[in-house]
Amino acid sequence: MARIAEALEQSRFTLFAQDIRPISDASLEASHEILLRLIDRDGYLIAPMNFIPAAERYGLMLRLDRWVIERTIREVSAHSAVLRRSKADSVAASRGRKRAGPKLIRTDGEWQAADWRQSTDT
Repeated sequence: MARIAEALEQSRFTLFAQDIRPISDASLEASHEILLRLIDRDGYLIAPMNFIPAAERYGLMLRLDRWVIERTIREVSAHSAVLRRSKADSVAASRGRKRAGPKLIRTDGEWQAADWRQSTDT
């Protein structure tokens, strides 16, 4: 738990965007999945399966979700010209099959967080 809390305080996480493209129907638009990795003290990337269970167990997922949403908003804003071409209107945070609370919504061409501050960590 201390490792995750320390990484949150020091912002030692990083995000990757992975294209999701349909194989069978090229007319469907591609989307993106945001992937989270923890950066350990030596600079190595740690896969979520090695820290998410502990974050859930010790009640740190809400803080981690907030970090991901805030960083995603920052990155989306920095690349807004590319993302404006996207037809996507929301981004939902999830952990495997478990749906999480944080969500990004696009209104009037601008991305913003919706309901993530009121989310509970379940």
